[in-house]
Amino acid sequence: MDPLSGIVRPIAVVALAFGLAVGGIALDAAPGTAAGEDAAADTAAAYLATLQFESGGFDAPDGFAGFLTADVAFALAQAGQTGASWDPAEALAAVRGVATNGNDALDYLDDQAEGAFGPLSSGKAAQLVILAVAVGLDPAAFDPQGDGAIDLVAAIDAGAPSFGSIYTAPLGALADVALGRGVPTPVRDFIVSQQGADGSFGDAPDTTGLAIAALVAAGESVDAAPVADALAYLATQHAANGGFVSFGSTSANSTAMAMLGIVAAGYDLGSSCWRDTAAPDLVAPSYVSPASYLLGLQSGSGAIADPADFDAGFATAQAVQGLLARFVPPVIAAPRDCAANATTTTTSGVASSTTMAVVGQATTSSLAATATTDQLPVTGRASGNLVAVAMLLVVAGAGLLAGARHRTRRAT
Repeated sequence: MDPLSGIVRPIAVVALAFGLAVGGIALDAAPGTAAGEDAAADTAAAYLATLQFESGGFDAPDGFAGFLTADVAFALAQAGQTGASWDPAEALAAVRGVATNGNDALDYLDDQAEGAFGPLSSGKAAQLVILAVAVGLDPAAFDPQGDGAIDLVAAIDAGAPSFGSIYTAPLGALADVALGRGVPTPVRDFIVSQQGADGSFGDAPDTTGLAIAALVAAGESVDAAPVADALAYLATQHAANGGFVSFGSTSANSTAMAMLGIVAAGYDLGSSCWRDTAAPDLVAPSYVSPASYLLGLQSGSGAIADPADFDAGFATAQAVQGLLARFVPPVIAAPRDCAANATTTTTSGVASSTTMAVVGQATTSSLAATATTDQLPVTGRASGNLVAVAMLLVVAGAGLLAGARHRTRRAT
């Protein structure tokens, strides 16, 4: 919901950008992001820093409190990484390093966790769990300000298995992975039960992308109907300019979150292989990668936003997550075989991002291992403390978000 104007196009209701806290241990290797994408993310992060208020947050005091700040913090944490392995200390420094009036994003989020802006929903708590692990804080005793710890883990457990709605359930699943306990079967089942006849989740590319990431993390095969059908839906929403169409027009935030799902499925976004495999009837003679679309949107200010995006800060924060995708999603399927005639763009997309897990490898992280018999196994190999992503997504209370989505055609 845009507090400043009448909204006609929904934004992503689940903000993802997930940092994977892997304690300085090198991630399983896959080609990283291109130099142009890194540079664009750095410029975007500098732009985001200019949006901060005296509270340390990025949400206007007279606007929709608690909406944007966690997403921006994820983007700053990802842009702040300097090596091939995730460093929680670098992530923390990147977030803490952007401060106004002595306050940073974590100060604001501490207040949010304490209920300063209303009751903390399980969906928002899930997002904070992921961020806490990413920056090396204890999600079971979240207390950046040192004024009283909040148990975010208990808050997400209270909302399982739906965490409020399909718009927040993928985030809850990824928080479970971040905690090292795998995706419980009831959570996986709830997500699958919400898939539409067209293959989408939540009728939008952003929610669908995050749902794919959650299902892959839960051990779902890319060839199984839930993931295959979701990819086919994304193919139908991929526009000629490289962006993803949501409610009639392309948008940066929808594109960024869709990218995370395709990467999770093991595809290289720089090639049309994912589209041609998922929906062969839609094969076109040309292909523009989603990353090319995002890079083309960046303005001189550093913002990355389509005219259809209701908030440039939100769009930019999620675009950073989609472009970098270094540690998000937490589990990436084995690379997919692409047809020899797959079209490759002249401008590279996010390659098979540096990943933390590849489905099909024998070794499984102790953090990601199945903890109980009612959980699906998390296959793959993880390095250090696992935390899911690629924001992909902001939640300000599941009921409010879902309601606003249908009332205004713009969810929070």
